[in-house]
Amino acid sequence: MKLAERGRSLLAGTVWITVALFLAIRGWRHWETFGDGSFPWPWLLLAAVIGGAKGLFVITKSARRIATRIAANPGPQWFWTIYPLQLLLVIPLMILMGWWLRTSAWGEGHAGVVLAVYAGIGAALMVSSRPFFPWGC
Repeated sequence: MKLAERGRSLLAGTVWITVALFLAIRGWRHWETFGDGSFPWPWLLLAAVIGGAKGLFVITKSARRIATRIAANPGPQWFWTIYPLQLLLVIPLMILMGWWLRTSAWGEGHAGVVLAVYAGIGAALMVSSRPFFPWGC
């Protein structure tokens, strides 16, 4: 399916927000399964602060580069051209690392940390998705 510039930009932002929500839910479900009963507020607060800062100061730069890449090709393009090849190659590695974190014995014993990592990455993606939308900056 070919999309115009606005469609590709909205799709890219929607993908980032969807992944952010998926990670938050995945981390929460992991904590519900393996957590010790006490909610890890300090871990979650730290994850929100660090993830939000990383999203604002680091990952937003990548989002702007991707938004610029989309704007440089205003005509209809295939949806898979949204992200550069390097990012498409790194995504399976990130998924594999997340899977390992959840399924390893360490991850089961540190459910609060797993929740914090997932929530932090989700916060970073949520904050950094702004350049993809017309109201973003």
